[in-house]
Amino acid sequence: MKTVFQPKIEINPRKEDLELLRLGIDENNILITGESTGNQDITFFVRNADNEIIGGIRGTYNISGWLYINALWVDKNYRNQGYATLLMQCMENEAKRNGCKNSFLNTIAFQAPEFYVKLGYKKFAELENFHHEYNRIFLRKKL
Repeated sequence: MKTVFQPKIEINPRKEDLELLRLGIDENNILITGESTGNQDITFFVRNADNEIIGGIRGTYNISGWLYINALWVDKNYRNQGYATLLMQCMENEAKRNGCKNSFLNTIAFQAPEFYVKLGYKKFAELENFHHEYNRIFLRKKL
């Protein structure tokens, strides 16, 4: 009789295990398309005079020419001072230097989607009532 293995949740997986997952997906991509997606994580931080992080942005780009921005945050004491725009510009410029032609992200309605629209992003999808009564909004931009 064949042994059936059961999934087990891992709240804080080891970096090595996450890397194994990434490599397994990439191996399959190579089998099908003949090449790696070349996913590259990228992060920028803004630090104050005391070297404390006051903001940051995190994303991933690949050889398909897409940047995915998965996190942007600025400490509440430093908001509305241009740091979020600066972080977005740094991320997009780095992605363009690495061959990206497009960017996409998602945000929840209370997380200032209008900020991304001001930067040239356009909504392409929306999930209603994603977080309580707030919608999740998906946006994209040509770089």
